[in-house]
This record gives sequence, structure tokens and C-alpha cells, in this order.
Amino acid sequence: MSENKLVNASIILIGVVVLALVLKALQSFLRPFVLAIILSFLLMPLIRLSKKKKIPASITIIGLILILVISISSVVSLIVKEGSKIDENALMQQGHMQGAINNIQSVLSKANLNINQFLNPEKINMFAISLVQSLVQAIGAIFSELFLAIIFMIFLIPSREAFMKNVGKNLSKPKMDKFKSAISQTEKSIRDYLRTKSIISLGTAITSAIILAFFKADFIFIFALLFFILNFIPNVGSFVAVGLALVFYILTHGLGMNILWLALLLILVQILFGNILEPKIAGDKLNLSPIVILLSLLIWYWIWGIVGMILAVPITSIIKIILEHTDKTKKAARLMS
Repeated sequence: MSENKLVNASIILIGVVVLALVLKALQSFLRPFVLAIILSFLLMPLIRLSKKKKIPASITIIGLILILVISISSVVSLIVKEGSKIDENALMQQGHMQGAINNIQSVLSKANLNINQFLNPEKINMFAISLVQSLVQAIGAIFSELFLAIIFMIFLIPSREAFMKNVGKNLSKPKMDKFKSAISQTEKSIRDYLRTKSIISLGTAITSAIILAFFKADFIFIFALLFFILNFIPNVGSFVAVGLALVFYILTHGLGMNILWLALLLILVQILFGNILEPKIAGDKLNLSPIVILLSLLIWYWIWGIVGMILAVPITSIIKIILEHTDKTKKAARLMS
């Protein structure tokens, strides 16, 4: 009996590893597909509401997709516009860089340290520019996948009812009830999570942008977008965004009391929205263990990179709900709580 369990565990482990490798190999296709599924959970209540109001589902779907396309197109155009300023501001930033080095040197002069021979304004300027260019490319890649996800949604949402009917034909009534319960619970959990996370991320991004503007930082829109997107990565994402914003501010404005106040205010914003407001608004709806969340972040980062970390919590929540609705895997679901 113990040998059979060991064999079964080995087969499951091999299957999981093979599945992870397949997901990694097909990430360019599967990432937007999974994103489309998650977004469809978010939009289904609006589609059901339109049916109650006797509005054709096709008109609702087209309207929602048009709103998404226009919103994403507007954001992408703003990213391109902001990114085009990089070369225009290069010479100006190089002038700032020399002043920053002088400020740093004045701070370190008491220790008889001379950093002018180690820090080259041109090289530092190029590093700052390449940092912003990398951020623009990363944000642009995420939004390009959103476009592909919308294309998948065009086919996913209308075919949902047909899929449910086909599943119902092959399942007994008790099993179909369990299946519908799992779908309903998944939809509610993902919808509540995304709604709460979007509100918190938007508040974090807007407040952080106002603070950056007050300190006359550069590329505020890009960093605001970065705060919004990375806030979807639990625990670490928002503080990574703070770190990148501070590094760029130091490179362009130098060390001084401003950087201390900027760091303090940005960190307070993350604590206020992430550790105080979000738990009060969201509660513990997903009921996932912090260790499970951390492991899921690491695993999905290895599989799908930054986008995987953003999708890690919704995907893990879906897996947990599926395990809860299967008799043989209920214990595994409890371990994830």
C-alpha cells in the first residue's frame, strides 16, 4: 500500500514538473489566454445583468471590449509619448547628473573621499536612460499581452454557455452542481480580488505620482504605471516600485534630505494602502496562506516572469477552489489555507 502511494506521488510530481515546463515553453500563447479567462470572470456579472435588462449579449460584449481597447490604447499612447521624451531630456539629465555628483561629493567630503574619478556623468546618464527605457518596454509588453487577451475574450465569453451545456451532458446532476459551484466560487473570488486590488493599486499609483510630482521627479506617468502594475504582486511588488523610483531619483537629483523625505513618504503610502486599507476592504476572501502566496510568486515567476507573478494569486486561488470541490484533494486545499 505504501509503495502504491509512493508511485502515485512520484507520478504526480513528474506530471507537475512536465506541466510547468509546458507552461513555460508556451508562455507567449498561454499567458494572454489565462489572462483572458481571469478577465472574463470579472466581466460575467455585467453580461448577466444586461440579459436581465433584455439587452443583447453581443452588444454588451462589443461595448465592454471597445471600452477595454480604447482604455489600453490611450495608456499605450501615453507610454509612447512619455518614452519619446527620454532622448529629448538626455542632455538636461546629464547636467542634473553632474550636479548630483557634486551633491554626493559634498556629503562625502568630510570623510576625505573623492568620487569624481569613479563616477562618470555620461555613463550614469546612460544607465538612467536605459533604466527608463527598460521600464517602458516592460510596461508596453504587458499591455500588448492585454490586447491579445481581449482577442481571446471575444471567443471565450460567447462560448461559455455552450461549454457549460456540453459539460452538463457528460456529468451527473450532483457532479454538475459541484462544477457550477466551483465556477461560481471562482468567479466571485477572482472578481472580489481584482476589484479590491485595482482600487488599492490605483490609489497607491495616484498618491505616489502626486508625491513624485511634488519632488519634481522625471517620468512620473511611467513610474505611476509601475506602481499600479507591481502592486498586483503581493508583499514585494510595491516596494520594488519604490526602490526603482528612488534609484532613478538619486541618479537624476543626487543624495540629500529630499531623498530621505521621498523614501519615507513613498513607503508610508505603501503601508497605508497595502497593510492598512487593503486588509480592511478585502478581509481574507481568498483565504490563502502567506507561505503559499510566497511559493506561488516564486514558481510563477520562474514559469511566466513578471506577468506570472501578477497572475500568481488568482491562479493559485483557482487551483485551491478546484481542489476544494474534489473529494480526494480537499486535504490539500486545507493545507493552502
